[in-house]
Amino acid sequence: MDEVVALQSAARLRDRERAAFEMIGSLVAAAVDPGLKIRLAETSRHSAWRSEQWAALVAEPLPPAIATVPDGIEHPRVAAPPSSADDAVVVAWLDGVLRELVEATEQVGAHAEAVSGGPWVRVARRVLADLHMDQAS
Repeated sequence: MDEVVALQSAARLRDRERAAFEMIGSLVAAAVDPGLKIRLAETSRHSAWRSEQWAALVAEPLPPAIATVPDGIEHPRVAAPPSSADDAVVVAWLDGVLRELVEATEQVGAHAEAVSGGPWVRVARRVLADLHMDQAS
């Protein structure tokens, strides 16, 4: 992973976490179970924090040559939240979103040292630790 791809990946992770913040947050009011309501609210806030961590590595706006994702690099969007208010459906969706974010973060983290060392490695480790805590809750 070269530096350009790393910047693109960090920008996409920033955007995915922002989207997760908004989508997860939109489910809080509809949640009936107090435990689920708390989990959704906390996970939403954590997504905003993780987005800020990635944003710290990415200058705004990205130059056009870097903003364009090259062929073969996939950055899927966060899945739309479920239309069902059923707690089990919401939890399954949330678990899937967190799993996808973990996988994407692990990919960037695995190559972070080769790109620019310290800052990238620290952000990837902090973000992964936070994602794993959200998965466990």
